[in-house]
This record gives sequence, C-alpha cells and structure tokens, in this order.
Amino acid sequence: MMKKSLSEEISLLQHLSLKYKGVYSGKQIKKAIDKGFCLVNGRVEKYSSVKIKDSDVISFCEGGIAASSQEGTLATVFEDEWFYVFNKPSGMDSDKLSEKGYLVHRLDKPTSGLIIVAKTEEVQKSFEEMFQERQVTKNYIAMVNGVVLESTGQIDAKIGIAHQKEGQKVMKTGIGKEALTRWKVLKRYQRNTLIMLTPITGRTHQLRVHMSSIGHPIIGDNQYGRREACRLMLHAEKLMFSHPKTGKKVSFEAKRTFA
Repeated sequence: MMKKSLSEEISLLQHLSLKYKGVYSGKQIKKAIDKGFCLVNGRVEKYSSVKIKDSDVISFCEGGIAASSQEGTLATVFEDEWFYVFNKPSGMDSDKLSEKGYLVHRLDKPTSGLIIVAKTEEVQKSFEEMFQERQVTKNYIAMVNGVVLESTGQIDAKIGIAHQKEGQKVMKTGIGKEALTRWKVLKRYQRNTLIMLTPITGRTHQLRVHMSSIGHPIIGDNQYGRREACRLMLHAEKLMFSHPKTGKKVSFEAKRTFA
C-alpha cells in the first residue's frame, strides 16, 4: 500500500497517526488534539480533521497522551559496565540523572535528547577531560523561527550572565566567555527552518542564546524567544566520542519527536 503524502492534503489526525503508528492509537492522538496538545505553525489546533500541507510545521505534545504512554520517561539508549547513554525527555531536570550514577554533562530542562552518565568517578573524570579537550561531538536538531537563507554558517559570540530571573541564569551575547556554534540548514518551511546545531564550546544556554542573537530563536523558547509551541524544539540527537576504556570510536543517536 502506498504511503500517503502531505500533498494529498490528509488530515492532521491521519498525519499524526501515520507518524506515531505502533506507538499511540488514533483515539489517544485525537483526544490529545481535542485538548489542545497540538500546534500547527505555532498555533494550537484542536480540529483533528483539519487538512495540512507539506509546508506546515506540526508540533505534537506527547505529554497530552494518557499517562500510560512513555512520554516523560527516561529511555536507555546504551549501557555497559562503565557508563549509560540516556534519551532525556523535555521537562526533566538533568540533575535527576545523578540518581543513576555520575553526571558527565547537562542538558537544559526543556531540551530533550542524549546525555551521558558515568558509573564510576574514574570514568566521569575521563569524560570530563574529553569534553574539556573538545573530543566529544554533539549534534542537536532545532526548529527555529524564520527562514534561514544561508545553508551553513557559524556563530562566534561571547556568552555571559545578563541577570538572574526567578533563580535562573539569563544569558546574553557580547560578554563573558568565548562561544562557538556551527549550524547547517536541514529543511526550510514557509515560516520556520529545521537546522542542525553543533556546539564547539559548552556555555550555559549556548544554542538558545546564539540562535536568538541572529534573529532566529528556537521555537518554544519562552526565555530567549516566544513560547509559540508546547515545548522547546531543541533535541540532542547525536553523540560521537572515543570509548573512555577501549578507545573505540562510538556513536549514539536518538531521533527527535517534533517536525
């Protein structure tokens, strides 16, 4: 049977049912849409029968599915005797993973994706040295506001603390420490762009601040942009590094759930 194309103007429910086939039932998805857990082009869409086009940007908040679903839970991508690689859901604090072992690095609470937890202090130290020496490659996927015209580029702008807001650091460019982010356009939509981000340095909120500084804030970022989506559309999709014990090159990937 031929797979349906958005060019056939299928309904929002049909599109999401195909995307999450085998994960959620059509009934679960429709209920989530009815309750306002789906956005089309940054606006809540409660009509599951609405027709959608290939150019539409669809954000489905899986948190709208019944609590029996896997949304909000930590998924183990890899485990051996030395470390874990988890897929952290959006909304989970990275510090919660310290219950599993020794936290190697952090993701912002609204960011989803891959995160490493060491099983021993020795392995934690090895990873910290790799991060400091920039021997860990991290690729993030983000949906940003506006159409990015260039295909590739980089943002070389210092990042420092602007002020504190409700106990949280708010960062800005032009002050503080050196920060470098490389980016590559993956797909352009009518009003947004899907982009791959590779941070070379690891400053607080670096990707969010850098994208906002060039006029393309990440969708769903209520701190450095506008909250027009039900989650921050930023996902740590890929990690590449040398195994801290064997020295073998390893790579891990966890696909995003948006766009």
